[in-house]
Amino acid sequence: MCSHVLQLATQHRQMMLALNSFHAIGMTDIAPDLKGPAIGTALRQSRIEHLQAQE
Repeated sequence: MCSHVLQLATQHRQMMLALNSFHAIGMTDIAPDLKGPAIGTALRQSRIEHLQAQE
């Protein structure tokens, strides 16, 4: 039971860190000249980098 609670707490922390990175990085944090799918790619990469810096 304790290991299950610990696992849930760990997952909750990871989710909160991911949400923080999602909300912390926006259009103003990427190059303004990007178009189409490049916008999504840049946002995703920037959010991943932000998340990795938090861990």
